[in-house]
Amino acid sequence: MIKIPPHHTAVPWARVVTATILSASSFYIYRLLSRHGYDGTLRLLWEGSPYPLESRVPHEALDDASNNARTLQTTIRALEVALDNAHLAEESNFSSILIEWQKNVQPMTADLRQELAVLSHNLDLLAASVDTVLSDNDLVKQRKKDLSLKIVNMMERADALISFYTKASDPVV
Repeated sequence: MIKIPPHHTAVPWARVVTATILSASSFYIYRLLSRHGYDGTLRLLWEGSPYPLESRVPHEALDDASNNARTLQTTIRALEVALDNAHLAEESNFSSILIEWQKNVQPMTADLRQELAVLSHNLDLLAASVDTVLSDNDLVKQRKKDLSLKIVNMMERADALISFYTKASDPVV
């Protein structure tokens, strides 16, 4: 008599898939609860936004500004790294460091002067957009204050880059 093996191979895979889905879902829910609390998580799952209806507009405006700030911070960091690499490669004078800096940022942008001007302009626009957000409750006020401090820090870093560029491109140096 031929013995037919039972088809139990699908059962362990189903358990693994179920366990993986439950683990991922639990982790996602845990992150939402830690970030938005119980009410915010329920609101996010039900309404699509973790914020109450009356303060949704300011929070979403601050979320957009925060995302823009991350992008600008990445640009500033890339310019700072390129300048640091230029300092390591050329230590003789400002003009040779400037030439090396422009070579380092060549893949990012064709014109370093224009990149710095656009960066400064975008930081000013970001600061203006944060200033226009109405602070109707304490959470919005705190988020607005934190984001404003972050923008001021980025402006100082951008000003230092612009200052170095101006000093290095000055023919008197």
